[in-house]
Amino acid sequence: MSQKILGVSRQFATFCAVGAISVVIDWGTTYLLTFHSSFPQTFAHSISKAAPILSETMAANWIAKACGVGLATVNGFYLNTRYTFRDVPSQPVAKRFSRFATVIVVGIALNATIVAVLLSILSSTSKASFWYAQAFGTIVTTFWNYFANKHWTYRVPVE
Repeated sequence: MSQKILGVSRQFATFCAVGAISVVIDWGTTYLLTFHSSFPQTFAHSISKAAPILSETMAANWIAKACGVGLATVNGFYLNTRYTFRDVPSQPVAKRFSRFATVIVVGIALNATIVAVLLSILSSTSKASFWYAQAFGTIVTTFWNYFANKHWTYRVPVE
């Protein structure tokens, strides 16, 4: 029993390390594209025309963030497949990646909902409330992502 707990603990720690690397990739890519590249602005005008609710600046920020999240998702998939869940038998990559991406999208929605609800409950615009809500949303979403990936994306097939 203690070997199993140790194995799950190691696996969860590896999952968290992969997540931390993915956050650095997300935030770093978003920062570089926002402040040191004209790439997002190249497409921002077209997007803001197609979606008038977005200003060109908002569209450029959206593009930069989408690129950051996209790269972080691919990184997370690769590293989790190679290191965190390496003992799971191989499955078709497209199927596994689509499940991984689905878990990520649900996690983003869960995190955003938790943060928005907590901030409205706290009725505060203080930075401390913001960071508490962010931290709680991130903690809950980390557990969601881990267990959903472990039991769905990387599930060991029953024979």
